[in-house]
Amino acid sequence: MTTQSSIRHIVVLVHPGSTLLNISAPVEIFRKAMKYKDRSEKPIDIFYEVHIVSAQKNRKIETEAGIPIICETSYKEITYPIDTLIVAGAPRENGFKKEVLLWIREQADIVRRICSLCAGAFILAEAGVLKNRKAVTHWELCEELAINYPDTQVNMDAIFVKDGHVYTSAGTTAGFDLSLALVEEDLGKQFAIMIAKIMVLFL
Repeated sequence: MTTQSSIRHIVVLVHPGSTLLNISAPVEIFRKAMKYKDRSEKPIDIFYEVHIVSAQKNRKIETEAGIPIICETSYKEITYPIDTLIVAGAPRENGFKKEVLLWIREQADIVRRICSLCAGAFILAEAGVLKNRKAVTHWELCEELAINYPDTQVNMDAIFVKDGHVYTSAGTTAGFDLSLALVEEDLGKQFAIMIAKIMVLFL
């Protein structure tokens, strides 16, 4: 039986221009973990609820591919405790709203884990979450991240980086690697390997 204490809310925060893989990678991994949890060697008492949340008032987001998605809700309307906040990458040219950055900064002090996918590292950095931390982003953007945020130690060769409860990942498909690592933390290595095999991914 699922109880409130066993539910872990996974929030994928989406900005206009986010890539579809940034959005879908964690959704697929966490939902597959729930679909196949009965195959675990050990009983699993965790239940993931995955939410795709808009970083603006409008729930409709135009992705980089030109395919619109309808998010579950806006970040302003979240009423449940977030366990893991995952910030999808988005174009940096137009900047990010200060109120969204402030909300991310506040969440960083509350959530168990806060993560970024690909260029989402720039959003975390702009919100002050990566100050004096190690991080990574897409290999083409690592130098830009290091120059613009000199108080962030950028690891240009990593697939993903964990620094405390803050996680950043490299290019687009690295979202699968990071999501698998998060599942491994919660449910064990063997279970994560099984999910990787089901998804035909390398762990």
